[in-house]
Amino acid sequence: MLCPPSLLNHETLEWNALGPLTLRVHDLRDANSASIDINISAEGRPIACRADRPRLLGKRAISTAWCATCSEFREWEGLCIPTQLEVSWHLPEGEFSYYRGEITSFVAAR
Repeated sequence: MLCPPSLLNHETLEWNALGPLTLRVHDLRDANSASIDINISAEGRPIACRADRPRLLGKRAISTAWCATCSEFREWEGLCIPTQLEVSWHLPEGEFSYYRGEITSFVAAR
């Protein structure tokens, strides 16, 4: 979500529309058929991605709802990039945000 062109140009990703503002993507080479849903704003910006992901609980991996959200978009080098990112697990006892970050600079690889 931080660099949409890299996602769109990835040759093994398959995209499907789940609705007018939601895309599902999965890697055709992934033997587990894992997928992620990307929510798109009305302006066409990726604002959240959601999936069920393995989370370690002791020595076991438990499938748990997971979400990353993006906000505060800014244009750099002709690309509209989110500058705020938050990543959370959705646990039975409530949401647990384990990462918050801010993009302060961006250089597109050529």
